[in-house]
Amino acid sequence: MRPGPFPHAPRAALIPLACALSLAAGGAGAATCASPEAEMLLDWSGAGWKSGARSATLSAERRAGPEAGPADAVGLDLSGATTRIRPGYPEASSEFTGGRGAGTDSLALLMDFANNSEALTLRFDFPRAVEGLSFAIFDIDYLPYRTSRGRVTQRGFRDGVEITGWTAEGAPVTPQLSSPHIPPGARSASGASIYLGSPLTDRQAVGYERNAAPADDMGNLEVRFAEPVAALSVRYTNGLYPPSSNPQAQAIALSDLSYCAPLGAELSVSKSQRVISEDGAACASLPADDSPAPGAPGGAAIPGACIEYRIAVTNEGDAPARKIALSDRLDAALIFQAARATGFAGGTSAELVSHPAKGTRCAAGACTVALDGAELSAGASGALLIRAKVR
Repeated sequence: MRPGPFPHAPRAALIPLACALSLAAGGAGAATCASPEAEMLLDWSGAGWKSGARSATLSAERRAGPEAGPADAVGLDLSGATTRIRPGYPEASSEFTGGRGAGTDSLALLMDFANNSEALTLRFDFPRAVEGLSFAIFDIDYLPYRTSRGRVTQRGFRDGVEITGWTAEGAPVTPQLSSPHIPPGARSASGASIYLGSPLTDRQAVGYERNAAPADDMGNLEVRFAEPVAALSVRYTNGLYPPSSNPQAQAIALSDLSYCAPLGAELSVSKSQRVISEDGAACASLPADDSPAPGAPGGAAIPGACIEYRIAVTNEGDAPARKIALSDRLDAALIFQAARATGFAGGTSAELVSHPAKGTRCAAGACTVALDGAELSAGASGALLIRAKVR
């Protein structure tokens, strides 16, 4: 007997070894980040979870770079059928390894639901929206209901999970779910104890046909988010097409969570000035590129002299900087001559820079030069050049 509207698994559809290896390599073992410094890991062996707790602030570590080590505080709260959790659980241990070898730690949940309406929800809250969140759920499986001579010999269970990501605004995000044994487009396979697809939603998976062992991977569900999420919820129940109304004890385990810290732009700004010429010659003729003008060594800012101000901006972060805006108000003792941006993306200098007309006297704040809407890729630099004469 197979309770629930599930088709038979194709007994002959064994996955070739090469295909299985390919699926495992593309699974949710680790997030793929833009740089090693962005890789984050919530490792159950050192995250700070205490056995039997119902909430905790966990530590996720940066895996590489000069800031390697504990970096993010991740909240975990359990709600729903918490009274149905067996004593000592959830427990961070190597009880369930998902076929990843001895010593693999995971967060094990052992539940004894009293009926099919109960569910336990784990909610993770990240300090910010994160990219590429990936993890696995081990030991999703099925045990049938059995009787013998009118007596119940096995109450059975069907593990059911529903995984949802949440944006910072509270909108739901659907993950990509897969199994190392189920080919793309299929719903189950003879090497898996999981069922995916209709009539389930894209966020759900259930145990199917067989009972997995804690140390093998037939019950592994790989989870990956293609969109940023600020929170994660995992709902665990026996209520998705259950084999009986009073299930026996059942368990799943969560692997380490990996994700990418958001890459951020970090701008540094400096301003310098120098005398270009004491007689003001060619003051409005800015160089065609960012090469410095020859200048007047030892020149003095006397009346009629030409002064160049250079505001240099460098993106020292790991991500592009967009919508860069800065402004500079010239001293009242100056007469504006010219301004130009160089090194920035996002538009031409004429599109990015606003300034007064040439010859404007800068009294009463009349001379403000502004850069707006500029962009700099990671590691790139730009400059805003301003020329003025001393009155």
